[in-house]
Amino acid sequence: MGIEKDDAKRKLELQWGIGRLEKLALASDPLRRTYNELRLPLYVREPGCWLSAPYGEGKSVAMDYCVQAFQSEIIGLPVFKVNEHVLPGNELRSFLRGALIESKYDNPHATQTDVLRNRLAHYWADLSFSSPLGCVVLLLDEGNAMRPIDEFLLKDIGNEMQAYQGSLQTFVFGESPQLDLLVADRKSKPRNGAIDRLWCGHKVRLHLYESESDWASLFNQMDCQVFSELNKLSVRDFFFGHMDLSSYTMEGEVARFWRTLKRLKKSSRGVVNLRRIFVGIRLAILTTALETLDLHIDRFKGISEQQWLESLQYAFHCEE
Repeated sequence: MGIEKDDAKRKLELQWGIGRLEKLALASDPLRRTYNELRLPLYVREPGCWLSAPYGEGKSVAMDYCVQAFQSEIIGLPVFKVNEHVLPGNELRSFLRGALIESKYDNPHATQTDVLRNRLAHYWADLSFSSPLGCVVLLLDEGNAMRPIDEFLLKDIGNEMQAYQGSLQTFVFGESPQLDLLVADRKSKPRNGAIDRLWCGHKVRLHLYESESDWASLFNQMDCQVFSELNKLSVRDFFFGHMDLSSYTMEGEVARFWRTLKRLKKSSRGVVNLRRIFVGIRLAILTTALETLDLHIDRFKGISEQQWLESLQYAFHCEE
């Protein structure tokens, strides 16, 4: 009975952990390459860089990774991620409140838009004054929803910050092709400060998982990278730690995973994007961990090719 209780507790822990896994930004080679492209315009203060990618290809994960990487590489740099979700009936207040909350301002609520805008500009100017690079970095998500009024708001905030010896560096992320079409439309209009500030830099590339080595870099981090969200364990140790792992690495899964992924991509008529692939990876990990627990397996040999096939088929909503 004691073993059964321990197994039940472990199962709950595994099911809880798989939800946490979705939010983790594993430091893979594609994420590092994306970050390396993003930090260059920050150092040279190029205005108006943006990144667009199709839905489900890892844009949000890349944003989270870049925020963490900026903060780790440049200690004390104020870096904020804000969504461009502006409700028409709310004018600009929802964006301004969101920006104040994200930057941990102590009084982010007001009924007047001008009051919120002034608070944000003055607060960010103070932060940029003590910033190691002399600026605040804003990563703006859902940029494909931007209206001209939003662009002029960011221009005005940047100008007000400059008046107080501050600086705002903005990177706009959004879905393609909508964001690309928006940028092309804005650049076709007469030039003004709002267009120059946001859209007259270059397009940053989101690097994708295009080769087996890209996936190997991801699975390697499942072996090595420790997360507080997983009780200060690696992905490997959290999900398979109830077994002897002396001869097992997650990176050793890559060959079986890659063969299965290529096979299904050729035959699949379902949706195959990075978001769905990660669903398949999480399912393979969870299903295998639960099965080894049920069977009381004490030495782990790895996730079977059949399990990879079934998990990715589930994720892609397809059958061969």
